[in-house]
Amino acid sequence: MAGKWKRRLLLFAVFCLMTIHNMTAQNGTDVQGNTIVNQTSTQADSSLLHLTLPPLDIFLQTAESAPTVKRAEAFIKEQEHRLNITRKEWLNYFRLNTNYSYGSMGSMTESSATGQGTYFQYFGEEMSLYNVGGSIAIPLDLFFSRPEKIKASKAQVEQALQDKAALTEQRKMVITELYALAVSQLNIVKVTAEANTVAESTVKLAELDYLNGSITLDDLSTIKRNNALAATAYEESKASLFSAVLRLELLTGIKLIK
Repeated sequence: MAGKWKRRLLLFAVFCLMTIHNMTAQNGTDVQGNTIVNQTSTQADSSLLHLTLPPLDIFLQTAESAPTVKRAEAFIKEQEHRLNITRKEWLNYFRLNTNYSYGSMGSMTESSATGQGTYFQYFGEEMSLYNVGGSIAIPLDLFFSRPEKIKASKAQVEQALQDKAALTEQRKMVITELYALAVSQLNIVKVTAEANTVAESTVKLAELDYLNGSITLDDLSTIKRNNALAATAYEESKASLFSAVLRLELLTGIKLIK
């Protein structure tokens, strides 16, 4: 019996020495730094635990404003303009030309008279000249190929519309998956936070029980190991939630974490 109490006293002395060593290993600056870190960590935990996600429809509405979807809209407009050009190609077969000139027109004539020899006379007047003309060329291509060209342009417009719809739906699927992941991780964080709080309280009670001799050192080690596992699960769940929320923010542009 006396040997058992000696063993307990020895373990208690070792435990006290380890605790004193850990407390004296930090100076005042370390204590202040840890206080700031703990406060920051507490604020971050509070933000995650009290995070409220808006309805899914709000996030899905942002799909239309995505850069890839905007690019698809611009491509649709381009194809529509090309269709209009194809429809008006028949105007290229009509030609209209005009010409206007103004100036003096005259002629030089050679005359001769008896006793005067040869002489030249100039006859001229000022006048304006107008010229208006036109031409029509109707190739067979206008009757046989034009309808097919218009159909091809319409098909390109329809393809552009379908591409935009596909991009929009794809983006909505990604948003929905991230939203579901964020909701799931938020629930997991709440559960692991409660488990971590219980584990921390259990460690504090176990330390008192160990000092009172109610439990052994092995029991205390097991409880602390369980506490470490609970803390690890809590930190991992917070990291997963933060990653999902951040990706959702970047994808939709909606700020969630203040």
